[in-house]
Amino acid sequence: MAGPAMAAAARPYGRILIFTLLDDRAADFDRLAEETAEEVRTGEPGTLVYVIHLVPNAPMQRIFYEIYQDRAAFDSHESQPYMQRFMAERRACVLATNMIELRLKYAKVAPLPTPQPLAAAGPWGPQGPAGPPRSRSLPPARPQRPDQPRYAERYDEWRPDQRQVPSGRPYGG
Repeated sequence: MAGPAMAAAARPYGRILIFTLLDDRAADFDRLAEETAEEVRTGEPGTLVYVIHLVPNAPMQRIFYEIYQDRAAFDSHESQPYMQRFMAERRACVLATNMIELRLKYAKVAPLPTPQPLAAAGPWGPQGPAGPPRSRSLPPARPQRPDQPRYAERYDEWRPDQRQVPSGRPYGG
């Protein structure tokens, strides 16, 4: 290979898979997906990211986010026996599948934090009592004055009876 074809082969390759599961087969799919993900984690150095997401507002959906070192790493991933098994066995659990191919434009990748046992870290984290706490509770919410307009926390919470839309512009103006 030479020129653009070689550059395309060396580029990271990614995809997003969205599975819509059958109601009574979600547990079977999750078990199969977790077994497969563990094989990917331990045996595929060319797989850079392999994440399975649950969708809180759509409990029958699973989203897989995958990034491979290059197209060859993806092809190797797809040819593994555990992936062949996953592809064959998932059919009985899946109502629909959507796949989106990705072309990397920009990336910032940080390593995932390593979980530490709470007993070993103590209540203040690994720095001990002298260090700052790992997390702090939020201060109590301030009560809102009745003369202040209510702002929606999210756009889908806006109601016509509110005086302002989430953008802060007056309603109707």
